[in-house]
Amino acid sequence: MNTKIDFAMKSKIQEDITKYLSDNSRADFESIESAMLRAILNSSGIYSVKNETIKNVICINTLPRRIASKWISQNIPNPTIQHALTLYEVRVSPESRKFDGAYYTPQNIVDAIVDLTVGNRIGSVCDPACGSGAFLLGSLKKLLSNKAGTIPKILSRYIWGIDIDIHNVENTKKVLSLFSILEGVDRKEFRIGIFQGNSLKFSWLATSRKKSSFDFIVGNPPYVRGRNLTSVLKAQIKSWPTADVGIADLYIPFFEIALSWVKNDAGRIGYITPNTYFSSINGRKVRKMISEARVIEKIIDLNGFPAFEGLLTYTCITILDKAHTPRPLVGVALRASQLSDIRKIRLFPINYSELRNHDWYIQPKKIISDMRQIESVGTPLTDYVLKFTTGIATLRNDLYIFNSPMKNGYITCEINGNFFDIEKEITVPIIKPNIINDEFKLKNNRERILYPYRLASDGKSINLIAEGELRNLYPGAYSYLKYIKPLLKKRSVDDSVSNWYAYGRSQALDGFGKKIIFPMMSNHPVFLWVDNPNTLIYCGYALFPRSYKDVKILLKILNSDVFWYYISNTSKNYANGYKSFAKNYVKKFSIPDLTDSQKELLLSLSPKKTNQYLNKLYGLRNR
Repeated sequence: MNTKIDFAMKSKIQEDITKYLSDNSRADFESIESAMLRAILNSSGIYSVKNETIKNVICINTLPRRIASKWISQNIPNPTIQHALTLYEVRVSPESRKFDGAYYTPQNIVDAIVDLTVGNRIGSVCDPACGSGAFLLGSLKKLLSNKAGTIPKILSRYIWGIDIDIHNVENTKKVLSLFSILEGVDRKEFRIGIFQGNSLKFSWLATSRKKSSFDFIVGNPPYVRGRNLTSVLKAQIKSWPTADVGIADLYIPFFEIALSWVKNDAGRIGYITPNTYFSSINGRKVRKMISEARVIEKIIDLNGFPAFEGLLTYTCITILDKAHTPRPLVGVALRASQLSDIRKIRLFPINYSELRNHDWYIQPKKIISDMRQIESVGTPLTDYVLKFTTGIATLRNDLYIFNSPMKNGYITCEINGNFFDIEKEITVPIIKPNIINDEFKLKNNRERILYPYRLASDGKSINLIAEGELRNLYPGAYSYLKYIKPLLKKRSVDDSVSNWYAYGRSQALDGFGKKIIFPMMSNHPVFLWVDNPNTLIYCGYALFPRSYKDVKILLKILNSDVFWYYISNTSKNYANGYKSFAKNYVKKFSIPDLTDSQKELLLSLSPKKTNQYLNKLYGLRNR
């Protein structure tokens, strides 16, 4: 039975089903589900079933169901079980995905991960976030081909799963039951170990099945951005020792969950996850755990190619083996077409010593060697400069920052038809490096920020201006702040922020001084010198040099091809070739120790000659 379906077809199915449900006021999910499952069965010549799970779905006989059946017959001439999986994906709204991290994996990647994990072995398989059952369906097919027994035996003994959403639990059971029927095995009931629960705090021993460990863990752990996590979920994540560092990320503890659930002697794990754990702060303990345990068999970086339709997340495949492996194999997808069968991506052996105490560079040996070479030539960037800072964070930049012309010492601000004259003296120039990315834009930048702070008497700390003083000295600004007070009070400010008109976070309030600025992310190096010491930044970063005489040298190196070569191979990916310039990714880039004559020569070179000279200084060959 052919159950494969390509991305384009899948996208069309999703689009059509969604449109059908929105265009037909009498349509409902149950009707189209019933019609779809009936059409899949009929397509295989099956017109009656014994299985209660499927029978309860297809028995619906209403007008909306008959309309849906007609639509399917006209639009999907040969429906397969993959269409059912796609239908269940449609049921999950984009808003729900933002909070529960439910993104479903294409079957070709599922089958490859199951093959890489299970191989020709026989044993129990668990998916700790099973969604609608794609990985468990792939595991069932794999165990069948491995001659693990009959379908009922495999379902009852070897297939296990958990999902936090009861609909996903039910859908997984439907998918597995439907597959069984299509394979000629129809029973009133299949015994399947799929349970509703939260894997972050789940106990298998508390279930009716009393399972304690598994031969294989496979899946696509949920991915939820930190800002979308509830405080309860953050606490649950950080209850796992390897996930209690940095900003919480839902997929991170699933590595530790898997290693605690598989058998100690030879349990195996196959995951598709974001690749951010290679170098992120919150992935530090996970990297340490799996490298010190020597359980890495394969890591394949999918290199920004779209593994999940409609989701710009940079992913990787991680295969772990508790039997221990002497040398991990790593590889990188070089073309999007390689995602059709990730098993064919070329892999290279590396030593565990390459992974200990480092961010991970999942690259061919030549690139790994180059990255280590760049890091070892001179002084790490964060040690070379006086300080590395972020920008300020008001948490309502639209209310604090103005781009209006100055007139008679005031900035006129309009909000909801009300006009306020804000005193120039309580504002300072501010730059947004994410947008100000060349000298022309920098020269013509006119943004200013309302800055209700002043330098303390000790000449070091920054204090918020007292409300009474603010009202007396800057009545225009105070009147404006009072007007927007209801909006400011809605911010989720840091615990240390007690005054309603203060910025939402206290970071970078003292970010004055001459500095080199650069964006949070870019698709090429953008480092600019800000000569005005009275300027702040937001949405970007700043380097404060130890010596102004070396600023030109630093700018030339940071804006070079060598720096971009380093960042391209070590930093977090974003869409359209953009890379993160966060401190964690640039801190180890080293600045060579240059003599005065070398500095003079470097400053005199053209861009092309500069890159050639820097390649030589960094000891990079064949670039």
